[in-house]
Amino acid sequence: MIEAEISWGTKKLNESAFYSGSASIRASMTANLIRSEKFIGKSCVTISEILGEKTGDYYVSDGNVTYALTEKKSANWILTFICGESGRVERVIIRKSCCSASQSLVRFGINFFGSLLFESRKN
Repeated sequence: MIEAEISWGTKKLNESAFYSGSASIRASMTANLIRSEKFIGKSCVTISEILGEKTGDYYVSDGNVTYALTEKKSANWILTFICGESGRVERVIIRKSCCSASQSLVRFGINFFGSLLFESRKN
């Protein structure tokens, strides 16, 4: 949270501005949105009605509601409303998307060392 506040500020949540805003506008309201706990216990179905269509990736389940906070091809920061079995918001978090640079690096390492291991077994 502290990193989000430093990076994007602590602008008060304005639902209509969030609804129609860019990723950077949404990011500026994220810390306030999370700290207020306003959405905890709300129906997950209503989140998109209040804050606009999802713009983020999926997270564990398509039932979670996500919004991109940055506009990069990889390593996007995502605001995620975690929905419980009851269909209500249990937590709201900020996280890096699944396609971050660090994950790409891990895949590269696995592929690189996997091919070396395969070659050594052939010989």
